[in-house]
Amino acid sequence: MAVWEGEITLSTYGWEQALVPTGPDDPIHPYPRLDFDVVGGPAPRNYQAVFLQNEYVQLTIVPELGGRILRWVDRVTGRQLFYANPVVKPTRWGIRGWWLAAGGMEWSFPTDEHGLNTYRPWQHELLGNGVRIWDTDDRTGLTVEVTIWLDRGRSYFSVAPRISNATGDAQPYQFWANAMLTLSGRNVP
Repeated sequence: MAVWEGEITLSTYGWEQALVPTGPDDPIHPYPRLDFDVVGGPAPRNYQAVFLQNEYVQLTIVPELGGRILRWVDRVTGRQLFYANPVVKPTRWGIRGWWLAAGGMEWSFPTDEHGLNTYRPWQHELLGNGVRIWDTDDRTGLTVEVTIWLDRGRSYFSVAPRISNATGDAQPYQFWANAMLTLSGRNVP
């Protein structure tokens, strides 16, 4: 069993400079919209990653991309079980009017579709056999937390989501785990 931090390099479109602040009358406020005319072309970008590995599974979690599990590799066959887009690219999808197409498994919160905070960095903490990732919603103050771990000798991974409310007021929310699976026999590059 191993848990460690490292870096991965992903071809990434220049989307961050295209973020447009929203006003109180916008239903997604205070989250940003995206001006697609300002998005730059793809270039290599380094991301901090957390790796979890046992005898059968290797996971790559990217806290900077909403804490998503980007890669799930079956170490016996070498197969990548999640679809991982070869480039991180904004698309015109989701409740914000844009979504980062990266693949893997994302944590959509506090709304349906692809959530509001899947594009931004989440905090993380390494655990003995996994990682805990979390983010606090800017609108409700709710905190979404997901613990991801591997058990020794098992060919699966486990997740435990938790939503907490420190505000003292009832808050509406939705939590979705969106997994993009691959059906091909392609091995990890």
